[in-house]
Amino acid sequence: GAAITTAASHLLAHIDGIAAAIDGETAFVHRITLPPTATKQLAEVLPFEIEAQVPVDIDELVYDHRLLARESNQAPLVVLVAAARTEHVRQRIALVRSALGREPDRVACGSMALANLAGVVPVLRGPEPVALVDLGGRRTEVTLIAKGEPVMVRTLSRGVEGLPNSAPLLSAELRQTLLAWATHQGADVKTVYLVGGG
Repeated sequence: GAAITTAASHLLAHIDGIAAAIDGETAFVHRITLPPTATKQLAEVLPFEIEAQVPVDIDELVYDHRLLARESNQAPLVVLVAAARTEHVRQRIALVRSALGREPDRVACGSMALANLAGVVPVLRGPEPVALVDLGGRRTEVTLIAKGEPVMVRTLSRGVEGLPNSAPLLSAELRQTLLAWATHQGADVKTVYLVGGG
């Protein structure tokens, strides 16, 4: 709370809104593929699809989704879904409210907020997938962006805290993440940008 107050309280007079993010390790992010006929029933179908993907009852979650761009109306729907326990989101909102005196207008999920950089960094809007790797002390957040939108998010269980000894394990987790994307989507990630405290 004190860190948030120090970092952001002086900005309150100059901003229109506040956004916060919950940690990626406390969230569930999944790519869900649906038939194109589900377009009109997406709001009704998603709770059932989410519940099938996560080990938590849907009544304990708050969730949102992003429908990814399609080549045509006949192409399957690919939905990037982010969900988190309601209690974790409430705790983050309460933390921001106590530190800044007002609630956040938006709550993002893990490093998915980094995809907003595509609005100001043109290279992130290209057709090739790009990885943003947010190196933290105890964890690493990976956000894959293609054509300016997030297409995959993953939180790795290692950060830079154990370097150099943990370098082989961290690099193995990064390789596994990028290989999972390439295997599933058939597109190699050739560009990686490193960000974060690590």
